[in-house]
Amino acid sequence: MRILILGNHAEGIYRFRRELIIEFLNMNNQVYMSCPYNKILDNPILSGCEMLPVMINRHGTNPLNEIKLLLFYYRVCRKIKPDIVLTYTIKPNVYGGLVASLLGIPYICTITGLGTVFNKNGFIACVAKLMYKVALKHAKCVVFQNQANLDYMVKNHIISGRYVLVNGSGVNTEQFSYIQYPPDDSFINILFVGRLMKDKGIIELFRAAKILDEKGYRNVKFQVIGFCEDDFKKQLESLDLSPDIEMCGYQENVIPYIANAHAVVLPSYHEGMSNSLLEAASCGRPLIASDIPGCREIIDNYQTGIMCKPRDVDSLVSALVDFIELPYEEKRQMGIRGRKKVERTFDRRTIVDTYKKIIYRETYNDFV
Repeated sequence: MRILILGNHAEGIYRFRRELIIEFLNMNNQVYMSCPYNKILDNPILSGCEMLPVMINRHGTNPLNEIKLLLFYYRVCRKIKPDIVLTYTIKPNVYGGLVASLLGIPYICTITGLGTVFNKNGFIACVAKLMYKVALKHAKCVVFQNQANLDYMVKNHIISGRYVLVNGSGVNTEQFSYIQYPPDDSFINILFVGRLMKDKGIIELFRAAKILDEKGYRNVKFQVIGFCEDDFKKQLESLDLSPDIEMCGYQENVIPYIANAHAVVLPSYHEGMSNSLLEAASCGRPLIASDIPGCREIIDNYQTGIMCKPRDVDSLVSALVDFIELPYEEKRQMGIRGRKKVERTFDRRTIVDTYKKIIYRETYNDFV
């Protein structure tokens, strides 16, 4: 079988889809992958997968660039003639779905999150909803990663065909194995892992760090890991950061940072299903995150972490203080309970099996 995978970010495909790709390759399928090139894709474990690099501006709206992407997908599909196309994220879902539908190729779209455009009103939001509706109309299956996104698409009549709900991208519980909790919490290290952009709540986090310092919590330090979105760089440079914040940049391996953390924080505005929280919980770390879809499924409040209101600095500060003042053993037990929940609910092997069943059902009208 020839399988074509379309995504908008190399790291996302490598980190969250590689187990699925390896499974396809082990079953003697021909696997093609198209996304913007990154050296991470040169990893030998993907050597059997043919790469088709393409430029994608995830937030761009230049009509010429959008047409170029659409035509690229059309040429690729005409050349490869895939038996099935898997698409992830908004632009690959829309343009890849449109092309596959036009050429009569079975395709499966995964909604990893609705993005900022669906939180807005106006012309662009209406166009985005219409394009999604057309692109998903003939999808063999639409895969959702949280119930709220599914409900939104149904309520707004954007999907009408077959769909399924999965627990995010899952997490590789062997790679992100349980790590012993730091032995001492007299000095507390709180870790943020994610893209540096407004919608991840990074501004609220920076403000909360300054407030904690002003309140006298000088034993609390923050580490921030992630690459900065281009349209956020100037705003980030203009911020007056607390000396308690260490900017660590992009890190290919976040596990050593998780190991040193007492908690992982994500005050995001919206998520599909937060992979950074899943990975941290899998390693046995308590979570502090927004009470939003894509985070609340992972956290049992005050059991595996503490939730706060999105876009609310005071609520974030309150959650941080509540965590800081917990007894050491309760912090540690939070992490242990989180690990157990990940093992029960979010193991990536279950997600891989679900995709295999969908794909073989749609291509061979049968289940493996």
